[in-house]
Parts: sequence; structure tokens; C-alpha cells
Amino acid sequence: MTDVSRKQSFLTICKVKPERIFLMDALGALLTSFFLCCILAQLESYFGVPIQVIYVLSGIAGCLFVYSIIGYLFSKTRWKSFLIILIICNISHLVVSLAMIVLHSEKLTAPGYTYFILECIVIIIVVAIECKLLVSQK
Repeated sequence: MTDVSRKQSFLTICKVKPERIFLMDALGALLTSFFLCCILAQLESYFGVPIQVIYVLSGIAGCLFVYSIIGYLFSKTRWKSFLIILIICNISHLVVSLAMIVLHSEKLTAPGYTYFILECIVIIIVVAIECKLLVSQK
């Protein structure tokens, strides 16, 4: 299966059941929280990310996980309003992550920069998919 057909099949699934986008977001938030707490926190000196920053970002990801699950469970008819809030929260998480990169740039190592840049890229892709779904569903 090519990348194009995977993207098309993902968007097709979302068109059939838009609330599934919340499951995708929940999985991403859970993975982010896991990586932050279980990997970056344990290797603080390797990544150069202060432990307080790790816990703040992990807490935000945990809240996004809970909201995404709630959105999946309760958004059968009003999924657009849930999705708009989720998009705003994801953009906020992106801004906070970027701010952490700037504020702690002197402490971050190359692996720390790599992690945050990849996280920001993933968040941008997720927000783009969510926005496309929101616009495509009337």
C-alpha cells in the first residue's frame, strides 16, 4: 500500500465515521505522554530537557488524551464542536512545545532538538488532517 493510498484510506475511514479522528489523536497523545515520562524523563541529561518541562508537556498530552477519548465517546452528533476544541488544544500544545525549545535552547542537546522538531511536525500533520476533515464534512 502506497503512502497516497494510506492517506486516502485514512481520510475515507474518517469520512465514514468522523469520530475516529479522536481515537487517532488519543493514541498520539498517549504516545507523547509515554515518551515524555518514560524515556525523556529517564534520560534528562541525554536530551537536555529539564524535568519540569517534561512533566508539564506530559500533563498537557495526558489532558489531550482524556479529551480525545471523551470526544470519541460523546461526539456522535456534535463531533465538529469537539473537533474544533481539539484543534485549538493541539495548536496550543504545538505553541507550548515551540516555546520550550526557545526557552531551553541552551540546555537542549541534538537528540532533544530532534525529538521536539519531530513532535512539532507530527502535531502539524495531525492538525492539518483534523482541519481537512472539519472542512470536508458539511
